[in-house]
Amino acid sequence: MKEGHTEKDAKFIEKFADANFDPSKKLICAEDAGLGTGEKALMNSGRVLKSLAKNEKFQEALQRVSVDYDKLASKLSELLDAKSPMFEGKPDNFIQHKTLETAIRVMDLNPAQKLNIDKTEHHDIVISMEAVERLNRYSKMIQEEENIIDAEPVALPE
Repeated sequence: MKEGHTEKDAKFIEKFADANFDPSKKLICAEDAGLGTGEKALMNSGRVLKSLAKNEKFQEALQRVSVDYDKLASKLSELLDAKSPMFEGKPDNFIQHKTLETAIRVMDLNPAQKLNIDKTEHHDIVISMEAVERLNRYSKMIQEEENIIDAEPVALPE
């Protein structure tokens, strides 16, 4: 097992190889290997396959089952024109979109992106004139109370 791969990763690789690296069986192989379900399984299987793309043994396995760039290009072309199984004659936009994303990654057409995120927040506080008047009255009241407390005690007649 390659360093950094788990037993589940190895199980997925084995199952996917047994399925002749058929992209339509990738999700099933990933779920059977315990890489998650649905989108999570696809993401994890993509991670495993990406790490294997540079692996010589994986390249040899692809050659043994006759998977080369021409076959990949043919499959991508086929999937870019995928039709919906539910609506006759309509395109399967999800499959076409995912295939386009894959083709962009394979062809390395993603430009490097640097995001500049401004985390500065601006808050405008609006105070009505009524609120200002209340604050002024309150301040005057507090001042008057302080003046009473600070005043000299007055002796009361007995």
